[in-house]
Amino acid sequence: MSITGALFSGVSGLKAEAQSLSIISDNISNANTVGYKASADAFETLITQPPTNTEYTPGGVIGHPVANVTAQGLLQASSSKTDTGINGNGFFITTDQLSATNTATATGDRNFTRAGSFTVDSNGNLVNTAGQYLLAIPTSTSGVPTQDTPSLTNLSVANVGGLTGDAAGTTELAIGANLPATPTPNTPLKIYGAFSAAGDVTLPDVVVYSADGQAFNATVKTVYNPAVVGPPAVSANMAVQITSLTNIQTGTTPAGFTSPTTIGTITQVGATGTYQYSAGTAINVAGTTSATATDTLLPTLDVAGFGGTNTPGAIAVDANDVVSTVYDSLGVAENLTLEFSRAQDGTSATTLSNTQLKWAVSVAGFSIAGTNAQATTLPAAGGTSTTFPINLDGSAFTKGEAAPAGSTLSFNTDGSLASGAPTTIPGFAMVTGAAAFGGTNFTLNLGTANSLNGLTSFSNSYALSFSDQNGIAYGYRTGVEFTSTGLIEVTFSNGQSVPVYKIPLATFANEDALEPKTGNIYTESANSGTAVLNYPSVGGTGSISPATLESSTTDIATEFTNMIVTQRSYSANARTITTADEMLQQLLAIKQ
Repeated sequence: MSITGALFSGVSGLKAEAQSLSIISDNISNANTVGYKASADAFETLITQPPTNTEYTPGGVIGHPVANVTAQGLLQASSSKTDTGINGNGFFITTDQLSATNTATATGDRNFTRAGSFTVDSNGNLVNTAGQYLLAIPTSTSGVPTQDTPSLTNLSVANVGGLTGDAAGTTELAIGANLPATPTPNTPLKIYGAFSAAGDVTLPDVVVYSADGQAFNATVKTVYNPAVVGPPAVSANMAVQITSLTNIQTGTTPAGFTSPTTIGTITQVGATGTYQYSAGTAINVAGTTSATATDTLLPTLDVAGFGGTNTPGAIAVDANDVVSTVYDSLGVAENLTLEFSRAQDGTSATTLSNTQLKWAVSVAGFSIAGTNAQATTLPAAGGTSTTFPINLDGSAFTKGEAAPAGSTLSFNTDGSLASGAPTTIPGFAMVTGAAAFGGTNFTLNLGTANSLNGLTSFSNSYALSFSDQNGIAYGYRTGVEFTSTGLIEVTFSNGQSVPVYKIPLATFANEDALEPKTGNIYTESANSGTAVLNYPSVGGTGSISPATLESSTTDIATEFTNMIVTQRSYSANARTITTADEMLQQLLAIKQ
């Protein structure tokens, strides 16, 4: 019995060591398999009969394969944004069964894997190298999952094929600039509109400035001269005169001023409506300080032509334009021009000082970027103006005159913005077919009251610091990427990222008891327990590591060492068999 038992014990040893070599071989062959978990062979003794003081009965050995599924593989960086690894507990949930519409089937297999080497297939599905489709929960555009608690029955195949492009309309415009605290000498006088060819026209009063910064109310008049030649002859001309000049602070007329004083001449120089301004007589606006009309009032002419029907406009003083590119809801770029110009605040001019003059904010233009085509001339319902420029409440804007409260701003003595700065613009009906631009959905951010984070008023110079808006031009889909919170985001050429899915992870009571399948996947077994799903970093699950891959847990050095030990053990077991065989031969020879 003892010799025969030695033979069977050696045979069991050969079987156990052969199985151990098979496991080692499998580990080595998968040394570069993403997410592979190395196994081992655990030996167990076989006892047929307990030993006594005089007799030992050999039993043998049996091998038990052990899958070390819970072992964490090394996370290595990947150049692909659709590769992802898991740091900690959990498995990706996948399936290899799709419906006719390329969605997850309700009764399809749910598999579990740590292999996160995903790519986007021709149908837009995320699939790994083993052909396993990633399952996830859809989200809103803000990244909130549609299911608070994920389960195996409410998962969907992560598909990004339905998104081809994206755009976002501007809802906020922030401007930072310095508006001059003191009036700028030589500020351009801009006369605009159509001038009557039948007689003189008195323009609205305007504030002008002397070279030393004093402010004056001036009455400007255009004087048509029919004795020269009637319009629209090439040589028709008109004199521009100042008929009254009043110091705002003192309420007096400068001693050196003569009324009327001709400050220049408007001359038609072409039959197509081209005009030229020529400076005329010098005027004295400060009593002791003289300046020519060219130095003190540097006009530029912008008129629609003689004989027009619209009323001549006022005169712009210290006007500064900010042109910002904004986007409508269709992603079309528009140029929005806001003009900041000095204006009276509606109180008696004789009580105003230079610092009491307010700034008017108006919309000077709104056009499709790149074409200079005016996008619209009509504000949305509630506006009263039909053409630009307009106040921020949609009413007609008159340069140099008092603007409505929602279109004016003022500054504190420390140069910071005072309270009550405009916060909206009119709503424009878009000719592009986009949703109405502006109105109650738009925020104009000119800075916080009593702070220096937007508009300021220092020195005598204008400077634009920034013009920021939150709209995004149309962009094509450029890729897909994972985030550390488990979101699957689609990226676009305009720099925008839109979340579309969130990945849940599955955990088990006994992960090492999961049943391995071809394709580096696992399925539930009787000993593993059922899958429990949570989002990353919730309920004991690990975190998502974007642009990484989990390496195989196979250690080549360890496996080769185990191979040597296994080989020697196998040889030793074989020797016990041959030795037992020789002893049996000796026993049989006794009979001979």
